[in-house]
Amino acid sequence: MDLACTLLDSGFKLSEEHSGNEGPDLCVINDQGNRIWIEAICATRGITLDKVSIGEPGQALSIDSERIMLRLTSAIAQKSKVHKCYLEKGICRKDEPFIIAVNGSLLTPGPGLDDCTPRIVKVVFEGGRNEVIFDKITGQIERKQIEYRPGIHKHNNSPVNLNFFRIKEFENVSALLFSESSLWSRPCETGSDYITVHNPLAANPLAEGLFQFGSEFILEHSKGEREFLKMNSYRRFEFLYE
Repeated sequence: MDLACTLLDSGFKLSEEHSGNEGPDLCVINDQGNRIWIEAICATRGITLDKVSIGEPGQALSIDSERIMLRLTSAIAQKSKVHKCYLEKGICRKDEPFIIAVNGSLLTPGPGLDDCTPRIVKVVFEGGRNEVIFDKITGQIERKQIEYRPGIHKHNNSPVNLNFFRIKEFENVSALLFSESSLWSRPCETGSDYITVHNPLAANPLAEGLFQFGSEFILEHSKGEREFLKMNSYRRFEFLYE
């Protein structure tokens, strides 16, 4: 409902005929009358030894980014498979964009506890720690970069790849939408906390700036073939607490 309200408030038209039922949760009809499908999921903390802990009230807690990222990869992989089932049944067409919307409100004790580069970005672009390179002479920041990290390991040491948007297997996913909004913690503007992550290998890519709320990340290349993440920010956000 939060996502539907965000889209409606932003001027998008939702299809009553195609949303939910046997297909994806939401169906956006664009200005050309074409369909954009959105499948939503709320990532859970898990039940295995890799489950995410949010600690006890009143006690200090170290946020475990690795376990959170494992839960995000699980949610993305699950919904990608669901979409492929929709394609097989003919509910969705291969030439229609498909978006996975992930809510991460259960994975941290509260909002604003993400990494400098959002974890939802790292799990699809092989991202590790955020690094800042200083010039020893001037003391100024020379550049900021993200550690290359192709995967992480579960408690049983089995590897999990962080390359969703670098392989053809997930070309059916046009983009991700991520939010931490919940019943107990809401942004002051609807949708202003959303993060859109574009898939550069998508069979049906989304146009840059399609969603004029929150922020979006787009992988681009410089002249020297260096990769960089372009971020467009559309609204500031502050969370309200009851």
